[in-house]
Amino acid sequence: MFGKKNVSKISIVLLLITIIINVASVLSFDINDGRSVNEEQSVYERFLKAYSRVYELSRQGINTTVIVSKLKTVHKFILNKELDKAEKILDDIEKELDRLYNIRDQVIYTMLLERVLIMALILSIPLLFYILFPKIYLTIWFKTRSHWRVRESGHT
Repeated sequence: MFGKKNVSKISIVLLLITIIINVASVLSFDINDGRSVNEEQSVYERFLKAYSRVYELSRQGINTTVIVSKLKTVHKFILNKELDKAEKILDDIEKELDRLYNIRDQVIYTMLLERVLIMALILSIPLLFYILFPKIYLTIWFKTRSHWRVRESGHT
């Protein structure tokens, strides 16, 4: 059924397929740590998701400076192909982001309450000055002038 020419053609095709598979697998792995390009992309996708969550929280007024500095470190590790270190830090960042998302409403409410109280304090200063200053001034004026005596005139 198979002649010598057909067997040699099949073996050449199989050899070429094997070479192509080996070349493709070598190209998909990084030389430094043996991880595939897909793993690097998945770490980078996690980085981008964390970045978008941080951006959303910071737009709402929540302080995310510590997380941003950690994300900067993660980005450096990704660029240097140190994916294990980047994944460890990303795990910490994701836990912190989850915690911030859980308390986000409380933080926003607290910040709003703080702003309202500051505005009320600032707006009450002129009102308090208008009400209290005359009373304080008159009290001080009468206390300092209480020793004044009216002189008797020589007229009867």
